[in-house]
Amino acid sequence: MLDVGAGAGAFLRAMRVALPEWSVTGVEPNARAAAAARRTGAHVIQATIETAPLDGTVWDAITLWNVLEHLPDPLAVLRRLRQLLRPGGFIYMTVPLCDSWDARLCGAYWCGWELPRHFYAFDRASLGQLLNAAGLISSRSACLVGIEYHFTESLRLLINATVRQFTVRRLGIALTFSRPFRLLIRPYLWMAARMQRCTALTIAARAA
Repeated sequence: MLDVGAGAGAFLRAMRVALPEWSVTGVEPNARAAAAARRTGAHVIQATIETAPLDGTVWDAITLWNVLEHLPDPLAVLRRLRQLLRPGGFIYMTVPLCDSWDARLCGAYWCGWELPRHFYAFDRASLGQLLNAAGLISSRSACLVGIEYHFTESLRLLINATVRQFTVRRLGIALTFSRPFRLLIRPYLWMAARMQRCTALTIAARAA
């Protein structure tokens, strides 16, 4: 398995524990993060995916967790990863989508924009076009991570930016952490996940 954007190696560590028989490698451009990952015993190449010395190797699984939106040229990266994919293998990615219900409700205060860290804001149509251009097709998708966090964080950004009275603003933000509020929004979160309209969609893609 190849983890692109491995950071400090948390996912690599989890995979080594869960599937010790697997060979897992990470690619991470940040020198400090790559060094931290190596200190845990993980095999991490400090490079971008474009420059990493990976030619001649193929992988059963390649992962990009919240990486695609940070890339200056996501199409070039996906095309290279497709070449590194073993026949029958999958590329797994989590991507924030700007046509999610959270984005539509919170508008400019949606937490998924993250300018200037995010170079791209994908919706379902543009993400599908990107995958097709890279020679990939989505096999399965689901809302798996951050469903509550992304919605409540977007609400906190909205409240912080639009409520001027300090006390009301602080109370509003505190309310988003409360158990009654979390129970109140549970039906919305359940429906968003069921309809795959959450902020972060996880996709399994294979070669077309």
